[in-house]
Amino acid sequence: MFLFLKFNLKISICCLLIAVAVTCFAEKPKVVSLDTRVDGILLQLADPGQILAIRESSRLPENSLLWKQAQAIPELSHNAGEEIYKMHPDYVYFGAWSDWSTQRLLKRLGIHTERWGEPESWEQLFAEIHLLGDQLEHQERASLLVDAMQQRLCALEQVTATCPRKRAIYYVGSGSTKGQKCIINEMIESAGMINIAAEIGMEGMGKLDVESLVMLHPDVIIFTDYQKDTPTLSRQVLEHPVFDQLRDQITVIELDYRKMNTPGMAYLDCVELMARAAYPEAFRDLCAK
Repeated sequence: MFLFLKFNLKISICCLLIAVAVTCFAEKPKVVSLDTRVDGILLQLADPGQILAIRESSRLPENSLLWKQAQAIPELSHNAGEEIYKMHPDYVYFGAWSDWSTQRLLKRLGIHTERWGEPESWEQLFAEIHLLGDQLEHQERASLLVDAMQQRLCALEQVTATCPRKRAIYYVGSGSTKGQKCIINEMIESAGMINIAAEIGMEGMGKLDVESLVMLHPDVIIFTDYQKDTPTLSRQVLEHPVFDQLRDQITVIELDYRKMNTPGMAYLDCVELMARAAYPEAFRDLCAK
C-alpha cells in the first residue's frame, strides 16, 4: 500500500515538474504590427523574437526613436495578407489607415486582428499599453512604463498648475491641426496651455488656413520637425505679413517627430519641451528651490 502511494506521489511530482517546465519555457505570443505608433509600444515591451514583422517606416531613423532596434525585425511594406498568415502570428495590429480587406481576410482565417486609432486621452493610452502588455504576457513591463509616465506627468502638471494659461495651436502639414479627442490635445493641456483647436470646438483632425490661424491670436505655435525643410502650408504662417507684427509675442515650438511616433516616456519629453518653452520662468523657479 505504502509503495503504491509512494509510486503515485513520485508520478504526481514528476507531472508537476513537467507542467512547471512547460509553463516556464512555453513560447510567448507572437505579433505582427502594421501601425507605426503600435510598433513604438511593442518595441518597448516585447522580447526579441516576439515581433514577427513591423512597418517599413518604423525602421527609418527619421520616423522612430527605436529604429535601430526595429531594424532587427522583418519589415512589411504592404498589407500582405498571405505573407502575414504564413508567419502564424497570435495577434495582428492594424492602423487606422491600414487596408480593411487584409484584416477581413486574416479574420476569416482565424487570426486575431485589432485596429488601432490614435488615443483620445492619457487614460486611453495607458489602457492600450496595459492591453499590449497583457497580450505579450509582459504585464509587469507595461505597468512599470505606465507608472513612470504617470509620475512624470503629475510632476510636470504641478510645475505649470499656477501659470497663466497660454493659448497654443498644433499646426502641421498642409494646414492641419487637432482639437478635442486627440492625444496632442492632452499633451498641450498637460503642458499648462489651452489648445485653440479644442477651444473653437474642433474634434479630431481639421484644417485651418493661415489667415484664420493668425486671427485666433495664438501665444504658442507648435510644429514638428517632420520634413521641416519641405515647404508646407503650416510653415508659411512664419512668413505671413501679419505674423511679422506678432513675432515677438508668439513662442514657436518644434517637437521631435520621432518622439511623437514613440508612445511612452518620449511623449512626456514632448510635454516637458512645450512646458519649458511656454513657461521658462516656472522651471527657473523650480531649479532655484
